[in-house]
Amino acid sequence: GLHFYFRYPSRLEGEIRNLSKKAVDGTPLPGIDVRGNGGYVVAPPSIHPSGAEYVWYLSPWEADITDAPAWLLE
Repeated sequence: GLHFYFRYPSRLEGEIRNLSKKAVDGTPLPGIDVRGNGGYVVAPPSIHPSGAEYVWYLSPWEADITDAPAWLLE
């Protein structure tokens, strides 16, 4: 799978929730997980239980982390 990282908004009412395969309103989002407050991801150079190494497609050192799009924050 892929992970997309966004800058946490400095002005946000409430929290960004951790969601798995569905939106806040219950709309199905197959294959989509959102990690917010208290959430975490496994990031490179971690090793998968299979022995495969997680790698960056584009590392945070190669590009700036951008603001989250408004539609995602909603």
